Amino acid sequence: MKSKKLEIEIPEGKTAVWRNGILTLIDEPEKDVRKRIKTFEDACREIGIDAEAWNRDKISLGLEPDVLAFLKLRIIVKALNEGWEPQFTEDECRYYPWFILYTREEYNKLDEEEKSRVV
Repeated sequence: MKSKKLEIEIPEGKTAVWRNGILTLIDEPEKDVRKRIKTFEDACREIGIDAEAWNRDKISLGLEPDVLAFLKLRIIVKALNEGWEPQFTEDECRYYPWFILYTREEYNKLDEEEKSRVV
């Protein structure tokens, strides 16, 4: 039996699998955001910004390098947050201290490795 070769361009975000003798395009499982976004360009792509145009526009404004870096970080944070925005309310717990106070007796009972972690 002769075989023929067929090339198919698979769209981004899809993968080809054989199901019951039929080649089917299915959605690829979505990668974790920390795997998808590694660069500023990745972050721009994620939220629909043309990174080259953004760079050209911002550099033409003559902004200082630290300001450009801050603006890029804002885009990266927006992409990594995937639409989540913080709500700064009075009753929201933003952070809490994490420490343990030892008495002298408790400290003396710790092994050497535990003592090495005490500040």
